[in-house]
Amino acid sequence: MAKRIAKGKTSRVVCRGPPVLEADFGMKLLEKELELEKSWNIETINELVHMYTEMIEYYEYHKDPKYLDFQDRMHKMLVKPQVIASMREDNRAKNALKLDKSSSSQNTEGKARRLEDFEDLESPKSVSTETSTVNSEAELKQEEPKAQDLDELSDDQLQRSRSRHHTVSGTPSKSPTQNLNDIQKRKQDSAKMKEALSAELSKTLTDVSYKATKFFDRVIGLVQASTKETAAKAVSDFRSQDSDLSRRLSSRKQVTMNKSVISIEFMPPAENVSVSDIHFSDTEETFEQCSFLSTALNKSHINEQQENSRINDFRMVEYLENKLEELMEKNFSEKVAKMSEVRLRYESQMKELEGQGGLAQMIVGQMKVDMENEIKAIAEEFDNKRKQDVRALKQSFVE
Repeated sequence: MAKRIAKGKTSRVVCRGPPVLEADFGMKLLEKELELEKSWNIETINELVHMYTEMIEYYEYHKDPKYLDFQDRMHKMLVKPQVIASMREDNRAKNALKLDKSSSSQNTEGKARRLEDFEDLESPKSVSTETSTVNSEAELKQEEPKAQDLDELSDDQLQRSRSRHHTVSGTPSKSPTQNLNDIQKRKQDSAKMKEALSAELSKTLTDVSYKATKFFDRVIGLVQASTKETAAKAVSDFRSQDSDLSRRLSSRKQVTMNKSVISIEFMPPAENVSVSDIHFSDTEETFEQCSFLSTALNKSHINEQQENSRINDFRMVEYLENKLEELMEKNFSEKVAKMSEVRLRYESQMKELEGQGGLAQMIVGQMKVDMENEIKAIAEEFDNKRKQDVRALKQSFVE
């Protein structure tokens, strides 16, 4: 404690140390903010204002610009409609309590005065006292018209008279007109502040919406380009396989036809041959050649049926592959869009908390962990959905 001497007098000046915050003060502030969101009572508002004040004093003492952020947060909290309504309700209650106290005190003073007058009347008096009493009664009768004139004055006139003669520390009090002007000016300032805050908020929301739209358009464009490239490769592969299958089928048909022609060339001509010219050995040879030709034709027909069956199987496989490709593409695009939305939401919130001290950094770290967990859950959900869709597609083809 320091002492200071000025004009022959000794005065004491209390030296305050630097403001100190508790280690868990930031967590208490966050809990108090959450409590205010649940119940808008005046006690919580006063406690939160006190905590904001301590934060502002601490950072301002250390010349840290973060105190401006806490001033802004306190101002945003105070201009909320729920907070304003709670403060108005508290002021009404206080004013009503003051009026009750003042009326009760006036009643008590009136009773005390009447009791004193009654005691004075009962006490013994001298002749001179009686004479003075008679004189005072005459004076009171003369002053009664004045009192009646005062009663006839309006409340506004009495208020103006009081405001004209009432002084506080040698300075005249403000008139009701000046008070009304001050109130109107405060209302105008509050309206301007609300308009500025709403304009800033709408601008911020517009920027965030534009960035989100641009980001989603870019992601969708990349997904569409990748899908088109994959589809083009798949179509090229299918066409190559189809052409290879057609070439193999035509070559097999050609080989079968060549074998049939060769077998027919070895057969004896039917014309210019009589029954007498046919010998037993020639008949056996002809029968063998006919049997060989029939077997070759049957094999050719069987091979053709097999090729047709293979073509049908190939077409069925192609249809299944197309369906599977559509399913995979849809699942992938939905998963990417959902993950991008979650990541953008968390990043915008973390950006608002950047540069606000140790508490904000702790909150940002927890938000990063929550974001990764949510993204993993989304990926797992869409993977399970993809597996179920593929299983259902296979089951439909099996049935």
